[in-house]
Amino acid sequence: EKGDTKGFDRAFWGHINHIVRNLFRSIGLSFTRGWLAGRPRGGSVAQYYRKLSWTSASFAIMADIAMGSLGGELKMKEKITGRYADILSWMYIGTSVLRRFEADGNRKEDIPFVHFAMGHALYEIQKAFDGIFANLEVPMLGWFFRGPVRRWSNFNALGGEQIDKHTHKIATLILADSEQRERLTSGIYISKDPEDAVNRLERTFKTVKMAEGIDKKIRKAVKSKAIPKTKGPALMKSALDAKVITQQEFDTITQAEKMRYEAIQVDDFSQDEYVHHSGVKPQDAPKATPTEALRRAH
Repeated sequence: EKGDTKGFDRAFWGHINHIVRNLFRSIGLSFTRGWLAGRPRGGSVAQYYRKLSWTSASFAIMADIAMGSLGGELKMKEKITGRYADILSWMYIGTSVLRRFEADGNRKEDIPFVHFAMGHALYEIQKAFDGIFANLEVPMLGWFFRGPVRRWSNFNALGGEQIDKHTHKIATLILADSEQRERLTSGIYISKDPEDAVNRLERTFKTVKMAEGIDKKIRKAVKSKAIPKTKGPALMKSALDAKVITQQEFDTITQAEKMRYEAIQVDDFSQDEYVHHSGVKPQDAPKATPTEALRRAH
């Protein structure tokens, strides 16, 4: 509008240079699986810094392609923009994971959590990219993204679905009553009300962990046939009578069993309670099967 051709050239060719740089950076990082990004900090988790650089470059060039090909129509493509939002969100979460790991002092015991969190983030990013390649309507190039680019992306994926051994390892670590668990869950609010569900679960967890060693002693005694093989309170009483455990240990494991049972209970409703709540007189209510009663209560 101002007739400033030099200013226009600076803006236009600057943007072209930005696009070309992103394009070649994305291709280079894709073919080298992020190694072209150099050797960033991170030590044992350096691979994730490289993959986030790779993701960022691919996101940038694909965003330019979408805006250049669709223009204002991009706002109407909510499924496509949603996938871009997913990539950006998971990149942010992945960066936060690495920042938390670094801020906590790069603790070796936290590495399994980093692997799990970053593996999930990269898997979600990969799914979003796959959806973009399959559905982005680029004039004359749609086939290229749906075909060669999508196949290459699947072959050279950022990440895959979590395998069971990772989830099992995470579950084992988080179920240990340790300083690590306290540190990782320190930001979770737990009400001081003993009837609060989370409070009850936390107290039960700690009590059950205290009773684990006692339970092992009882199992060992059963295996050696020092006490008869029974179940529940009878087993614990037998262990006490045989002096396998002390009175204090008996009280601890008894309390743990009681708290465990209470913690796993769920709401249930009798037929009379359901009828009373619905305003129907008990004598007028049809007899319901257990399945029907459960469905109605729900």
